[in-house]
Amino acid sequence: MREDTKRYNAVFPAKLFEQIQALADVQDTTIISLLCKFCKLGVMASNPNVKILLQSENETREIVLI
Repeated sequence: MREDTKRYNAVFPAKLFEQIQALADVQDTTIISLLCKFCKLGVMASNPNVKILLQSENETREIVLI
């Protein structure tokens, strides 16, 4: 069974679009797939009970959204 979908058109600055396209290429995915992931993360992050931790090889940062 196919999930219901809605259509949304977005306009991005060229540089941002190129960065998203490059990331999609590296991850062998589509821009739409990445944008869906970004949106899901944003919805989850909007919950005041959620902490976001960004971890790299050298450091961990906690992000607090206000």
